[in-house]
Amino acid sequence: MLFRLLALMATAPTACLLSTDPTRSLTLDAVVQPTVVVQGGEVIVTARVTNASGATRIIHGSSSCIVGFQIYDSVEVPLITSRTCTADIRRFELAPGDSLTRAGSWSAVGVPAGSYTVRPELDAQEGTRLGPALPLQVLVADGH
Repeated sequence: MLFRLLALMATAPTACLLSTDPTRSLTLDAVVQPTVVVQGGEVIVTARVTNASGATRIIHGSSSCIVGFQIYDSVEVPLITSRTCTADIRRFELAPGDSLTRAGSWSAVGVPAGSYTVRPELDAQEGTRLGPALPLQVLVADGH
């Protein structure tokens, strides 16, 4: 009986959060430049979260990593995350159409040639979400 009560208590806040999740009306996208890089080269990723709703949304998170990106290998194993989070928790108010944008770089030094994907990420206290996957190709360095 106690176990059932504890299980019910543990799931109750989650169910409430899901029904009022302010992140569900936020869209994520990113720009990857370049989309083809030689081993040892650098890629710049600009990730963005946008309020696509008609109402103001408020989210909370670290000013340094509420918006970022992740890079995955061909079998969807994460290689890196762009996040180096600071301990400050800030309130971000996004009016309809407003967005938060963060740019970061990724070095392909020591990375095997192959196909990768980049996904924008929202890491808010209200929820963590990944955006659509974007292709990234790492080519073999020619040695010149």
